[in-house]
Amino acid sequence: PTANQFISIPNWTWPEVYKASAIKELYGADILELCDIGEYRFILDLDDSGDIKLDKDLRMWLYAKDEDFYQAIITASSALSVNAAVNYEDLKFHYAYPLPYADLIADAVSEHLKIDPLLAHALIKQESHYQRDIVSKVGAVGLMQLMPYTARALAKSMKMRPPRAKDLMEPEANIRLGVMYMEQVFDKFDNNMIFAIASYNAGPNAVESWIHKNPDMDPDIFVENIPYNETKNYVKKVLSNFWIYKQLYS
Repeated sequence: PTANQFISIPNWTWPEVYKASAIKELYGADILELCDIGEYRFILDLDDSGDIKLDKDLRMWLYAKDEDFYQAIITASSALSVNAAVNYEDLKFHYAYPLPYADLIADAVSEHLKIDPLLAHALIKQESHYQRDIVSKVGAVGLMQLMPYTARALAKSMKMRPPRAKDLMEPEANIRLGVMYMEQVFDKFDNNMIFAIASYNAGPNAVESWIHKNPDMDPDIFVENIPYNETKNYVKKVLSNFWIYKQLYS
């Protein structure tokens, strides 16, 4: 897509699930008061211990308010029926495919307008489920799962101070560098989305070798022939995320 087709929602917030009056009616004045003072984790603990019984809609909202975005996404996703007709008006879709840090992503992509903000969200959802402090078993850090050596090279090219691992757990730095890396792989592969997404996971050298072996292969067949199962599944999931984000927010 061209820049003017990009969708950016910098002021996005988690949708309201229940009004205060409904929380009071369903769960009592004490639970409403705990919500009002921000004791979201305490309420979740009460549910986990069996002292109260919450529905999944309220649980996903409480996780989001507590900034446990991973659990908010997982709770919402588990509540979506795989057998029911798809209804993108269902709030659970907006929790399963949310837009945290939309303001930071909008700022990062605005400099060059090369990356669709919703694609950045689709990638972050797959990389980290919006866990800012996650570290993978191979050492990738933060929202966009940057390897420290890659992040340092990117920072040098942007005349930024070389980031430490803990710096990459800060959303602003991680997103700025991650979007920069997305822009680089898109440039390298002439804005081919499939090649760029595969490169983000497997590295550009691997993707170049696959293209060299099959230079004229249909994109769908190319994905099915990616020799790394992890990368093959990664590309499919990011593209699926992106398609659903487009349905929800375009």
